[in-house]
Amino acid sequence: MKIVLDIRTFETWILVFFRVGGILLFAPILGPKGTPWILKVTLAALITVLIAPFVPQQSVALELSPLLQRMAREAAIGMVLGFTVHLVFGAVQTAGQMIGYQMGFSMVNLLDPQGEYPIPIISHFITMLAVLIFLDLNGHHWYLRSILKSYELIGPEGPSLGKDVGWELLRGGTMLFQAAVKIAAPLMVLTFLFYVAMALVARAMPQMNVFIVSLPLQVGLGLIGLGLSLPFMAAFIRGLFGGLKGELGLLLRMMGG
Repeated sequence: MKIVLDIRTFETWILVFFRVGGILLFAPILGPKGTPWILKVTLAALITVLIAPFVPQQSVALELSPLLQRMAREAAIGMVLGFTVHLVFGAVQTAGQMIGYQMGFSMVNLLDPQGEYPIPIISHFITMLAVLIFLDLNGHHWYLRSILKSYELIGPEGPSLGKDVGWELLRGGTMLFQAAVKIAAPLMVLTFLFYVAMALVARAMPQMNVFIVSLPLQVGLGLIGLGLSLPFMAAFIRGLFGGLKGELGLLLRMMGG
């Protein structure tokens, strides 16, 4: 009897490890692409040690195939949860790209360690702001709570990854662009009015080289506008993270059937 209990405990810990690993695969803070794999595995193991004692023990799978299927289901649950949080940071990064291009920083790029592609420096700045807001809201604790909550809402038969979950993730993708436009809207309107003013100046004084004059003015006006809009931008990003709890709960209920 003792051996069966040990096997069930070991299997439960393995399944929890795969669910945590699925989250770290997409989590924008805990597991970006720039993080070494040894650190990811170590972090997943530490989180498993914290969570596994509170998870109900699973029935023993005596064959390899059912165990592999369970591992795949657990990893799918974690990837859905991690991808949902990643969508919010994707909206923030997209807004930063829009603002950077409008300010004339399209050529001032840095390599993004998460996506491994160059993005404007303003996008890095706004993404770091979102990271600080996320940590200030104890958003990293939401990962742990969502894992524990998932064992209450999703039965031992596994998640239901049907069309409802797919449509909800697709809706989150459409909301990503809408949120990005709302974040970048003040700077986009400001730069549009600046372009209109420069066009009127070029029309009134054709002898002036508007292209040379407008470049430093565009950057300076953009930085001033960015500084003035930061409080409102931070409040909007905080609201996005505030709605993330409900989104995670909705996805868990959908996967639980």
